[in-house]
Amino acid sequence: FGNVTFIMLDLVVFLVLVAYFANRGLGTMSQSLRQLAIFLLDKAPVGLVDLFDKGEGKGARNWMMLGGLWFCIAATLGFLQTWLRYDPTALDSLSSVGWSYNADALAQVTDMVLVWGGFGMVLIGAGLVIQSRAAGAALASEANATLVAFGWSVLILVNILISIFIDVGRFEQALFNLIFAALAGALLLNHLLTLGERGEGQPIEIPSWMLILGHTALVWGLLANAFGHFTSNTQLEWISSSVVSGWFPLSLALAVMTYSVAKASGSPIWSRNLSMAMLLLFVAITPFGVSASSSASGLWVTIGAIGITVGLFPLLAASTNTIATLKGRWDCLVEEPAATCSAAVALLLPIFAVGAFFTALDTFAGIGSLADVHTTVNQGFFWVIGGLLVVATLSQLLPLTVGRELSSRSKARWAFWLVLFGGLGWTITSLMGDFAQMALDDAGVEGSVAGFRLTASVFLYGSLMGFFIAMHNATETVFSGTPTDSGDAYAGAGAPAGYRLVAGTTTIRQLLGQGLGIDSEIIVGGEEPVATTAMAAPSGDEFAPELIKFAAYLAESGKDVFEVFNEMDTNQDQVIDSAEFRIGMSQMGVAELSHEEAEALLNSFDISGDGNIDLPELDILSMRIHNAAGDADDGDGETTEAAPVAQISTPSDEEFAPELVMFAEYLAESGKNVFEIFSEMDLNKDLVIDAFEFREGLSAMEIADLAPWDVESLMKSVDLSGDGKIDLPELDILIMRINNAAAAGADAGTDEEE
Repeated sequence: FGNVTFIMLDLVVFLVLVAYFANRGLGTMSQSLRQLAIFLLDKAPVGLVDLFDKGEGKGARNWMMLGGLWFCIAATLGFLQTWLRYDPTALDSLSSVGWSYNADALAQVTDMVLVWGGFGMVLIGAGLVIQSRAAGAALASEANATLVAFGWSVLILVNILISIFIDVGRFEQALFNLIFAALAGALLLNHLLTLGERGEGQPIEIPSWMLILGHTALVWGLLANAFGHFTSNTQLEWISSSVVSGWFPLSLALAVMTYSVAKASGSPIWSRNLSMAMLLLFVAITPFGVSASSSASGLWVTIGAIGITVGLFPLLAASTNTIATLKGRWDCLVEEPAATCSAAVALLLPIFAVGAFFTALDTFAGIGSLADVHTTVNQGFFWVIGGLLVVATLSQLLPLTVGRELSSRSKARWAFWLVLFGGLGWTITSLMGDFAQMALDDAGVEGSVAGFRLTASVFLYGSLMGFFIAMHNATETVFSGTPTDSGDAYAGAGAPAGYRLVAGTTTIRQLLGQGLGIDSEIIVGGEEPVATTAMAAPSGDEFAPELIKFAAYLAESGKDVFEVFNEMDTNQDQVIDSAEFRIGMSQMGVAELSHEEAEALLNSFDISGDGNIDLPELDILSMRIHNAAGDADDGDGETTEAAPVAQISTPSDEEFAPELVMFAEYLAESGKNVFEIFSEMDLNKDLVIDAFEFREGLSAMEIADLAPWDVESLMKSVDLSGDGKIDLPELDILIMRINNAAAAGADAGTDEEE
């Protein structure tokens, strides 16, 4: 009892320490230790690491490409293994070169290549991509990541070659585990250094936590397994084996699944609570991690059964969260093969988890009657769930890493269907064969179930073709795919470091349209702008008469900007071109314009410069004219100041949700401007605030803790463009509207007193 307690306490303390320092840093020592760690990654081993390219994305690319190659090899070995279970004499002709069929050796090699080579390497590469984008920074050491990838592959190859000539026992495997632990330690260090580059105060997202804790568990498990062998501690060996074969692959799978579906759908992860539930993985015994009897007895059998039951929760939570995230974005399943793969994984993962749960209980308790079934379910997990995640990674994250379009979506879809039906077919027919063999054994009757093995091998051959198609598509993408010009989400190149405004007025959208970023310094005053293009927006008296008439029509008709925009947008493409603008002005009786006049007028308030007017631009125009008219009506040349937000008490403020009013109050009381608030809420620095970031921002400001559906309805009242996100102009417009309502309330109060 004390031995197991000490082992589990040691593991928990190790995970907690890594999590604490990953989140808090190392205080005054952080910078010095960081420089030392980067030096070690970039320079050790001396001379060898310098052979590899340090270009951005090279490390993750090499992990994924090597992993894809290993997965093809694993599928080939899996096909041979299944076929030889049908006909053990199929390769007897190779005895002439000294090879003889050994079922146990082939199964061991297949599992090694499948789990550590194919599945492991592809998803490790995906994790590097996810971590760098979550942190908004490049990977700490691309060259070291590539070096570790090749070292990992060489170690797998050596393991295979050695197993051909000798039996790889526990001692040899312990030595391999020590080397794997060193490589995994370099990966963990790379993750931590990359995570340290995130913005100040930026929280660590759940996929990042899954990757950090998963790699931490891998390092601990490999070291503990080797130590357990050398000290003959079978309990330590069993626990560490469960951690390595359960926690690590599942942490990678859940991180990639949730990130992939969020990116493909363009929607934030649906529930943060369900995301947090995924972390239960690291306090449970995963059903897929039970590979041998625990030799437990008494109380520990009960505790182990409870641990395996708890292991179901993070898997079910991740699946539910993934499907809910796709709600309302089912179209992405047709457009994005990666989304289709992730959705299929979310649907199938609970089925495999429940199957593994019952067979794992049998194996854990040492009964062993379902041992073959448990092995089949575990392998089926990697052929189906793992295979689909590999296809998703190669068709989504690999193109993102290399900055190229996916070579062929059609090939990616073919790979999806072949891997899905091939893997499911293999799993189902193999299970049928296992249960048939159990029935024959229980009845004491001799019989053959070779027909099931034959059918299973045919299905797995389909998966093999799917993996080859996915790998061929990935190779074409890397070497001949169409380059993309979107760049990385965190890239800030090209944004001026400073900009000097001359006299006049301007808008946030105009600043962004000139290439300024969130962190660009705005210098007010002076005669010359810092940037190459002058930006002096027209003042209120420079509005064309037609635009002033348009604003007057808007005020007199009782319609809001949304209604007028929809009337003018005749083709419903969410923008108004010059032809629609000319027709709309005519139908409203504002002005009869020629094509040239309409185009010139439209260009005068086309902030983005795309030749069209979107809803925010039209709203900004009407508000600027309204504000200019308000200044003119003041009569004494002074601008009427807006009342404090707290004074909003008139019926005009009823259109604003209380949370939005509290948000404006926070802005006024904190002394921060809209730029600073937007930058704080925009966690991934993609210049828009999605629902997740908006919810996290309101929570951090202690304004409200909202459910996902409440955030969605609140976002709609702020999101003028209807794209499901809030950009800086939209946030600025919100504050202006609330301030205008406050000013209206103050004016109404003054009139009543008079």
